Amino acid sequence: MAMNSPILDKIINPDDDLIEATEKFILTLDEREFQISMQRWGSGKYIQYEVIGKEYNLTRERIRQIIVKIKNKFINRNKKYFDNWRRFFLENLIKTPVPIGLNILELYKLKFSPNLYLGLYSEIFHEVPFQNFLPKSFEQLINRKIRNDLSWRKIIEFLNDSQFSFGQITPQKLSASLSNSGFNILEQLLCFKIIFGSNKFFFFKEESRYFLLKKGGIREITFSILAGSDEPLNFKNEA
Repeated sequence: MAMNSPILDKIINPDDDLIEATEKFILTLDEREFQISMQRWGSGKYIQYEVIGKEYNLTRERIRQIIVKIKNKFINRNKKYFDNWRRFFLENLIKTPVPIGLNILELYKLKFSPNLYLGLYSEIFHEVPFQNFLPKSFEQLINRKIRNDLSWRKIIEFLNDSQFSFGQITPQKLSASLSNSGFNILEQLLCFKIIFGSNKFFFFKEESRYFLLKKGGIREITFSILAGSDEPLNFKNEA
């Protein structure tokens, strides 16, 4: 099913285009690294290390080491562009607040499976929500062992302490509020990641606008049913 995902409608810079850099990097992988990458991400979900290891008669730990090596190679080749790419992701999430998805690749004649790009990005840009590569529960999300643990705690505390009025906070206002509270771009992306992987917060669409809602109170069942709906919603007439 097609998702309403951000479309890459501009190139950040001709010399630091994310897609081009990714394809140049993939071409540097040896045959085994490429095949393991495809098995890890190519299906549109994370395949466990143990499962991949059985294909190659390798241990889980050895597969993990190979994946880490692949990620580190990509990071080392492109480190100087990461701030631009993170800012680009944040701008797209504010513009269209749904996980970054396959449509972001629509304008390109890709050399590889689209999920290979998204899966690789999801394990490198931990702060960004990517379609098909989000943890399935809020608990998995906040317990995930990644960098910037302090930032995760700060964001979760901020979200839990915020008194969101129903339909009153847009992605733009949320980003501005975070910025005014001293959160940097990386932390703002963490906030979006937490929201999209959370069972406490979600965006809904009313006409052409997106709003952030916090589940709870007497409307919790209604919100659960409406979560993720693209249908226009109007709470003004509700009791």
